[in-house]
Amino acid sequence: MRYVLNVDQGDIDDYVALAKHLKGASGLVNGHPISFSVKETDHGSGAGWGTLTIELVWTAAGLFFAIPAARKKIKDAAEGWEDILSDLEALLVRLGIVERIVSYSMDHTYLEMLRKLSTSTSITGVRHLSAIEIPGDADPAQEEGLEASSLLYYVFVLSDGVGYMHVIVYDNRLNELNHLRLPLSDLQAVEDEMKLEEHEQNVPPVGSSADEWAASYTAQERQWNAASRELMRRRRSGDAAAE
Repeated sequence: MRYVLNVDQGDIDDYVALAKHLKGASGLVNGHPISFSVKETDHGSGAGWGTLTIELVWTAAGLFFAIPAARKKIKDAAEGWEDILSDLEALLVRLGIVERIVSYSMDHTYLEMLRKLSTSTSITGVRHLSAIEIPGDADPAQEEGLEASSLLYYVFVLSDGVGYMHVIVYDNRLNELNHLRLPLSDLQAVEDEMKLEEHEQNVPPVGSSADEWAASYTAQERQWNAASRELMRRRRSGDAAAE
């Protein structure tokens, strides 16, 4: 987990006190003892906008959370995610830094996305498909600085086990920007039109090397993502025509 904190460059005492406070911080997340690694960083157009980047460091063996591998069920690959998010939020509140956070890492945002999704969809059958980070463009109407150039977009793709694919977009400030719920039957039709079955006929035979399987899997992921983008493009075109 990584968080970027805004600091007042005009108040050196505030900066030093905050850095010292975080370097001595510790706590438990889902039963795992953690501490903070603190690093002075620069953000903004041409840099020069001071921030502190903090990263959770687990002091015991193993990760307490990682975004699941493709096609893994959330309930199996991210067991205890609700408790992890609750512990993280409580820790950030206890440290008194929530108001300073201007950037959340993808893994924390993923947990927030799951919480929001769970209010409308049963997580039991949900599978993770993909997670992509996209740099955001600076808003030319905005004053240059941290807010204008540190924006990131996180795109999460999941299937819900009842015939739908969810494409959910967040920014790195925990704002949900879009949530598309697409019938997998529509996606399959687009796949057929794009002749994705031609690739499936070239799946490496049993006994192939790990590298050959990895290359095939990566190609299938690219085809899946291409079909998803094409389906979303068609739906947007259809909505525009209807208007």
